[in-house]
Amino acid sequence: MKNSPVAVTSTGEFKHRSLLEACTMSALLGLTGNSLQAAVLEEVVVTAQKREESLQDVPISITAVTGSSLRSAGIAKMEDLAPSIPNFQFSEAVSGSDNMFMRGIGSGPNYGFEQAVGQVVDGFFFGRSRFGRATFLDVERVEVLKGPQGALIGKNTSGGAINITTAKPTQEFEAWISPTWEFEANEGYTVEGAVSGSLTENLRARLAARVDDRDGYVHNDITGDDQQEQDDMTARLTLVWDLAENAAATLMVQTGDFDRQGRTRQLSLCGAPLRNFDPDGPGPAPAGALFNSLVAQGEDCAANYHRNVVNTHHGRGNFEGFETDFDIYGVTLNWELEGVTVTSLTGYAEYQTLDEADIDATIAEIAGMEATEDYEQWSQELRMVSDTGGAMDYIAGVFVQHTEQTTHFRRDFAALPGIDTIGSNLIRTDQEGDTYALFGNVTWRFSERWGITLGGRYTREKKEADQVQFGTELYTVTPAVLNPVLLPGPGAPNPAAPAHRVSGDRTENAFSPTLNITWHATHDSMYYASARRGFKGGGFDHQFSAPQSGNLNSFEFEEEEVTAFEVGAKLTLADGAAQFNVALFRSEYDDLQVSALDSANTTFNVGNAASATTQGIEADLKWAATERLTLNIAGAWLDAEYDDYEDAPCNTHQVLAATCPNPAAGTQDLSGQSLQYAPDVSVTASAEYVWPLGAALELIGFVQMVYSDEFALSLDLDPNLYQDSYTKYDARLTLADTGGRWELSLIGRNLNDETTTNFGNDGLGGGFMAGTYFRMVDMPRAVAVQARLNF
Repeated sequence: MKNSPVAVTSTGEFKHRSLLEACTMSALLGLTGNSLQAAVLEEVVVTAQKREESLQDVPISITAVTGSSLRSAGIAKMEDLAPSIPNFQFSEAVSGSDNMFMRGIGSGPNYGFEQAVGQVVDGFFFGRSRFGRATFLDVERVEVLKGPQGALIGKNTSGGAINITTAKPTQEFEAWISPTWEFEANEGYTVEGAVSGSLTENLRARLAARVDDRDGYVHNDITGDDQQEQDDMTARLTLVWDLAENAAATLMVQTGDFDRQGRTRQLSLCGAPLRNFDPDGPGPAPAGALFNSLVAQGEDCAANYHRNVVNTHHGRGNFEGFETDFDIYGVTLNWELEGVTVTSLTGYAEYQTLDEADIDATIAEIAGMEATEDYEQWSQELRMVSDTGGAMDYIAGVFVQHTEQTTHFRRDFAALPGIDTIGSNLIRTDQEGDTYALFGNVTWRFSERWGITLGGRYTREKKEADQVQFGTELYTVTPAVLNPVLLPGPGAPNPAAPAHRVSGDRTENAFSPTLNITWHATHDSMYYASARRGFKGGGFDHQFSAPQSGNLNSFEFEEEEVTAFEVGAKLTLADGAAQFNVALFRSEYDDLQVSALDSANTTFNVGNAASATTQGIEADLKWAATERLTLNIAGAWLDAEYDDYEDAPCNTHQVLAATCPNPAAGTQDLSGQSLQYAPDVSVTASAEYVWPLGAALELIGFVQMVYSDEFALSLDLDPNLYQDSYTKYDARLTLADTGGRWELSLIGRNLNDETTTNFGNDGLGGGFMAGTYFRMVDMPRAVAVQARLNF
């Protein structure tokens, strides 16, 4: 029983060229001894190219992690998995879409964005990152595809894609249950299980469910509670009906209810306006007792990341909730005809979210935010996939999708001592979209060792949106109490939120071709070279609070395009005991879509940067050194930077230091500078060893190291918003029955208690928060006990 959290990868990270050379030499020369002949790695089958293939035969950079590995490592969701995958970043945002970045390419928090990293679950495409919040429920495999995947998967995969395959109903009865109790940091429990088997001779079913109840790991000094409190539930029913010997229908229904209270966000640095209200700060004493409570409640305005926060909202204490309810329905029909399989996928999905946040992130009840999103999509795909084994094979299909989305974004400016309730601001956006696509590829093996694949996808997309923002005014009863930098005087209109109504529609057509050449030098070695184009559709800014320079056309942003090149090798060594995979890549982006924080307006506005390039090396080595010992190292070197971005927004540090190169326009030139979420080097290394304990028991030990270079958290490269380089260590010790009936594990993650953050930005709220920053803090050291019973 060998389960490794980093199961099988085809990319890796190496900090220096000498390390890459050393791994290559050990793979090619050092793994050929007779002592390795008895150890063989299990074959991993993936569906990254819409057909079942061995991982070592797929000519793209891909990482595959098995469901058993996810469970045994305590990995429950995308944000848990991302740190162990080189060149993949996932973070929770505030009041918008979550961040998913691959090779430095991703989409910001604005609701108007579809993602640069798409998600596919059992063949159904999801272009919204909120689906990434769903837990890994009864998963068979997760595949991380790096680089644009436009030809077969489609639009909105300019950075990559996540392909998830869930466990299917079995002919024979099987069931399992796995409870987990975490007691070190994020205290609470998880219970997951599944039951599967035949209902009739031709009908099989599988029911899976998961419940999470956690207290959170950031302490709120005001409420006395820990946050982010988690109360999640999700369940899925899958039915497979054999219509005939060559035809089957699969029905999948999944529902989920995720309820979170509180944030992992805390102030990381306090600016002068905020410190001026602290008697111990450098500025004058506060006017009256307006902000005395801030200090009294223990806010020390220090960059301590001690996972303590002090914030309330209108006297309600810990109000920062996040709720997501979702439902997914899918019907898959498969007909196996002579030489070809015809597949129909009909899907419907919807979710509703409520996102609340304390904008100022302090005890001072200045401003709050509430955002809601209602989203639904319907999709239909019909494709034909030929059998393989001959000189030629093909894939051909058609895809149609309709989406509807409504978002509300509200900001409230609360009543303070000496100040009336001073305003609120509401933005409502309604959007609909239709996508039509034809896709396919043809592979010709023109010799025993050589093959060439030509493919492409033609996409036509239509979108229309309507937005209305209600104007607000800011009122004060006693303006003398306030510094002018804080708020305007009595009855002053809020220039940051003028009333407006805008609407737009757009139609775009795109062709995404791909060319791939493969050479099987031997039965155990494959080399490939590819060229691809991809795109991510344009759209409309759902948080368009302030027309840029009076230009209402800035409500709309354009599509993003990418041209990518990759060469790589996949080698199976030592008669199957080891695998070494390496890829060199370069991707060139035009009209890169970006999301920049407008801290005064407390929104993320969108636009298009001119161009950017990401390039680097990814490699991995997996080695079954003996029948008991398995080693794995994966790493990446990444160079991701803007080629041309002359009108990038100045960051807060520049504005306050009066070093903004173009103060009138508030812009800087980031050409030649790094992209966000793009560490130069990232490495994951692990080892697993199995000790037999007699005939019936075994002890499995696993250790893992994860390293990342520093990287920017914000688009504007503010020096106060960088995550420093870090190293984290994980471990697992499992006592298991050799018959596979039960196992008991002690799991530790981030055992060295490294403090890191995954998201950060300027303090929201205008002048009062100038120079103040907040960050989302990652999990500290976590220790859990996990059991599993198989029936």
